[in-house]
Amino acid sequence: MKNSFVPLTTIKIIMFQKTLLCLFLLLLPTSIMAQGMIDGFMRGEGKSVVALSYSSESYKDFYKNTTLVQEPNLGRITTTSVSLFTAVGITNSIDVLLSLPYISATSDQGYWQTQSSLQDLNFAVKWRPLQVKLSELGTLSAILACGVSIPTTNYVANAPVAIGHHSPSADARLVVNYMTSFGLFAAVQTGYIRHGDVELDRLSLEGNMKTNVPDAIDFSAKVGYGNSEFYIDAWMQSQSSRGGTNIGETDASFPSNGISFTRLGLTGYYPLKFIAEKFGLSLSGATTLNGRNIGKSNRISIGAVYEFSLWN
Repeated sequence: MKNSFVPLTTIKIIMFQKTLLCLFLLLLPTSIMAQGMIDGFMRGEGKSVVALSYSSESYKDFYKNTTLVQEPNLGRITTTSVSLFTAVGITNSIDVLLSLPYISATSDQGYWQTQSSLQDLNFAVKWRPLQVKLSELGTLSAILACGVSIPTTNYVANAPVAIGHHSPSADARLVVNYMTSFGLFAAVQTGYIRHGDVELDRLSLEGNMKTNVPDAIDFSAKVGYGNSEFYIDAWMQSQSSRGGTNIGETDASFPSNGISFTRLGLTGYYPLKFIAEKFGLSLSGATTLNGRNIGKSNRISIGAVYEFSLWN
């Protein structure tokens, strides 16, 4: 009979990944789930995690359509956020996730008012219908996820200094993840983001107060390594808007602009076991390589992560 013994080092690696990976990417730029709430690992039944993060992102150059420009009356726009995230494993194959950020956006030129408010409440469900062990090399899994995002306050959306689109959204995606027995992993995911209409503070040329926020297709890829002592990954995210207006066009509102981008980022984690066995700090950074109607920004985030069991 074949020996089913699993080395202790492999067990530690797998448990470490389950503990951490579902939340590290929350420290990076968001749609609902794009490169944020969803990854290729499940928490496990009764296992939960809470993370509190702080992020700062800024830019001076931005893409007007796809042309990189500056605007002296805007100067440098800086966005900071404090986000609370939690996830719970309902079963070994189903997770539920929740996040809520408080965001502040400001400009250092002109007379634009600083915008600060709770933004959108994000809720998502992950389901892993497939997990296949490929000999002794590793495990291949597929995950389906869907989520919704709902504005929690009446924040201003139609302005160059804003904290969001104020658009209710829905997101569906597929994740394929491969995890080796020695801690190296790779994942790809793709999804479709559906946005609802936004109420404007002015009439459009068509005589209505609503505008459409363009839908988007999202793709990301990630490679990383983790063990019981540390974790690191590198990722790429590409989002393509389905139509939309461009900055400066006649009757274009800021929510109706089509936003596309390509970003690169790194994420790291280090456990602080001298404080608590399941507590640690994460650090991440990201940069925008190119885009459409978006700032050419750099972002850095730091977070505190704590895992615990609710049952089981």
